[in-house]
Amino acid sequence: MKADRTVLERYFGADAAKRLAEGKSGQAEQQALAGQLARIYQAMLSYLPSGIRRHGTRLAAGKKVEQTILVADVTGFTAMSEKLSRIGKEGAEEVTNIINSYFSPLIKIALKYGGDVISFAGDAFTAGFEALPGEKSPHHLRALAAVREMQEFVKNFSEVKVSAGTFPLNLHLALHAGPVMLCRVGDPSRELEYLAAGSATQRAAEIEEHSGAGEALVSQELYKLVEKQVKAEPVPAARAHRLTSIDVKAEPVEERPPALPADIDAALDELEALRPCISPWLLSNIVADPQAGGFAGEHRRVTSLFLNLWGMDFDGDPQAVTKAQNYIQVLQQAVQKYEGSINKIDFSRHGPRVFVLFGAPAAHENDEERALLCALELLSREEFKFGGLKQRFGVNSGFVYAGTIGSPERREFTVMGDEVNLAARLMSFAEEGQLVISAAVNRKAGKKFEIKSLGEREFKGKSHPVAIFQATGEKQAEDDIFARWVSESKAMVGRENEKTVLNEVIERTISGKGQVVSIVGEPGIGKSRLSRELIQNWLERGYTVFGGNCQSYGSAISYLPWSELLKGYLGIKENDSLEDKESKIRKMLEIIDPQLAEWACLVGEVVGVPMPETDLTKSLDAKLRQQRLFDLVLDILSWGAQQEPLMLIIEDLHWADSASLGLLNYVARNIGEKPILLCLVYRPIEAKQEFATKDFHTGLSLKELSQEESQQLIHTLLAIEGMPKELEDLILKKSQGNPFFVEEVIKSLIEQKVITQEG
Repeated sequence: MKADRTVLERYFGADAAKRLAEGKSGQAEQQALAGQLARIYQAMLSYLPSGIRRHGTRLAAGKKVEQTILVADVTGFTAMSEKLSRIGKEGAEEVTNIINSYFSPLIKIALKYGGDVISFAGDAFTAGFEALPGEKSPHHLRALAAVREMQEFVKNFSEVKVSAGTFPLNLHLALHAGPVMLCRVGDPSRELEYLAAGSATQRAAEIEEHSGAGEALVSQELYKLVEKQVKAEPVPAARAHRLTSIDVKAEPVEERPPALPADIDAALDELEALRPCISPWLLSNIVADPQAGGFAGEHRRVTSLFLNLWGMDFDGDPQAVTKAQNYIQVLQQAVQKYEGSINKIDFSRHGPRVFVLFGAPAAHENDEERALLCALELLSREEFKFGGLKQRFGVNSGFVYAGTIGSPERREFTVMGDEVNLAARLMSFAEEGQLVISAAVNRKAGKKFEIKSLGEREFKGKSHPVAIFQATGEKQAEDDIFARWVSESKAMVGRENEKTVLNEVIERTISGKGQVVSIVGEPGIGKSRLSRELIQNWLERGYTVFGGNCQSYGSAISYLPWSELLKGYLGIKENDSLEDKESKIRKMLEIIDPQLAEWACLVGEVVGVPMPETDLTKSLDAKLRQQRLFDLVLDILSWGAQQEPLMLIIEDLHWADSASLGLLNYVARNIGEKPILLCLVYRPIEAKQEFATKDFHTGLSLKELSQEESQQLIHTLLAIEGMPKELEDLILKKSQGNPFFVEEVIKSLIEQKVITQEG
C-alpha cells in the first residue's frame, strides 16, 4: 500500500490502516474498504459544486465562464421552522424532512438540465448553467427549461401541513446571463472556498430581490436572447421581465461524475484531491456515516456573522482573484482564531458575501464575543484599506434551525431562520467599515466593547422596529476588568457558605498571610458572580485589585492573563504612546531597585511593549530568561504588597497557556508570608496544579443551586406577581439548577414571546 499511514487512518481508522500498511489485509477486507471509499466519495461530491471537478486546477488562477445564473428562493420555511422549534428534536426532524422534500426535486431539475448548484443560502440556492460537452441546447435555454419545470412542480406544493399548522410556501426565481469568474480561494491546510463572482452574479441577486411569490424574472440582457421562447411583461424597477409563459425545447444534459477507481491507492488520491474543499468536521461526519453523510437537523443558539466585501473588479482586473485569495486567507485565520466556521461564500448585489457561524457546528458560551472580535480584527487590517477593499458586517444571535439541506446529489450544511435573516439585513444596512449588531448581541457581549446606539430601524420580515447598535472596538482592559467583576446587579442568590469562607480568606490575607483561593465549577454555575462578590468585599475595605482573563482562543499566546494584569498594575493604557509605556515600566522597576531597570525589556515582552535588549538580557538562554522574568514579576508584586494588601484574580484558568501556569505556580509558591490574595477561577481540570497543594490554598467547588435557590433567582430576575407554576416549573426543568441557564431560559422565553410584558 503506497498511501501514507495518516491518510489510511483518516478514512479507515487505526486498526484497518495498520493492517493495510503492513500488508496483512485480505482481499475480502480490501473489497469492503474500497466500497467504503466509494460511499465516502459520493457523499463528498454531494457537498461540492461540480465546477470544482469540472475545472480542476484552473480555478486557482480563476476561470471566466459564460453562464446563465438561476437563483431559486423559497419563502415560508422560516415561519414553519420558528413554530416547530418549540417541540424540540421532533420539530427539527420535521423541518428537515419538509425542506428536503421540497428542495430535492428542484435540485434534480437543475441538475437534469446541466445546472451546477453553486451554493445554498438558507432557504435559497443558486445554480449556474454553462456550455457542456455533448450539449444539444445552449445553457440559457436549458436554464429556462429548468425554470418551467420548477414552476410546474411547485403548483402542487403551495402549502405544507405539519404538526404546528399549515404554512404557505412560495418559490421566487431570477435569471441572468453573463461572464462569471469561477475560482477556488483560501488556505488548503484549512479549506478551499469555491467562489462565483463578477457583475453577472451581482445582477442575478439584484433581480431576485424584485421577484414576487411564484414569479420568475429574467434580466433585460437575457430577455433579448430568449424573447422568441417566452412571453413576459416588463418590470422597470428591476430592469427585468416577468415571465408569463415559457415555450422552449431543451434537451437534458445531466453530468455524472466519473466512478472512483477500484484500486485503493488510486481512490485515496481522488479523495485527497477533494479533501481541501471539505470542512474537516464535515469530513469526519461523512467518514463516520457516509449514508447519512452530514449533520442531523436541530434547533440551537447560533451567532450569525455576515460580511459583505467589495472593491474587486472580477470583470476587468486581472489581480481580482489574487486580492480575493489574500483576503480569504486572512479571513480564515481570524475565523479559526476565534473558533468559528465559514459556512459559505456566495454573492449579493454588492459583491461577495461571507456567512460565518459561531455556535455551529461547535458552540461556545461566548460566541457573540468571538464574532465581534473576529469582525473587528478584519476591520483593523490596514492592508485591505490600501488595497481598495471595502468591508461591512452584520451580527445577530438567536435560536435557528441548523442541519443539512438539499438532496442526496447536492446538499449543504446551513442554518436558517429569522435570526439569520436579520443578521444579513444588518449587514445590508451597514455602511462601509461598519459593524452593526442586534440588541441580542449587545446584551450578551456589549459590556466588553465600545458600543454606539443606532436607534430603531424597520427591517423586512419584522413587524416592529428593531433596535440596532454599532460596535467600534474593544473596551480598554482596565475598564473591562471592572465591567466583568464589579457590577450593580441585584443581591447574589445562595452561596452563603462560600461567601463566609471567602470572608475568612480575606481576613487571613490582610493579617499578612498570603492566600490562594480557587473557585471551580462548570460553565454557568456562578463562578464569575461569586468572584465579583469577593472583589466587592475587597474593594469595600479600601484595597485594590488587578486581574487578567484567559481566552479559549488565546492558549497559544504566552502570558496572556499576566499581560492584562500587569498592564493594570503598571498603569499602562492602550492609548499611551510607546514612550509612555516604556517609561511606566522603567519607573516601577527603578522605584523597587534601580538595578532592575536593566531587565525592563523582559517585562516589556509580557505586556506587549517592545524595548531594546541590554547586554545582560542578550546573554541569557531561554531557561534563565524565563526565571529572571518570574523573579521580576514577583519583585513587582511583593513591593506592591508592602504598600497595602494586594488581590490578583485570573479568570478562566482552564484556558491558560503553559507559560502563564508556570508563572502562576511560581508566584503562589512565594506569597505565603506576604499579604497577597491570589484568586483563580476555572472549570474542573484533570491535572492538579502546584498552587492547589499549598497549605494556604482554599478550594471552592460550586454545585447547582437548590430548587429553593433556583426559585428565588427566577423571582429575582422576573419579579412577576403571581407567577404561573407551569412557567416556574418549565424554567426549573430546563435550567437544572444552573444560574446561567436560568437567565438564558428566561431570555429565550422572552425572545420567543412566551413571556411578555403587558401594559
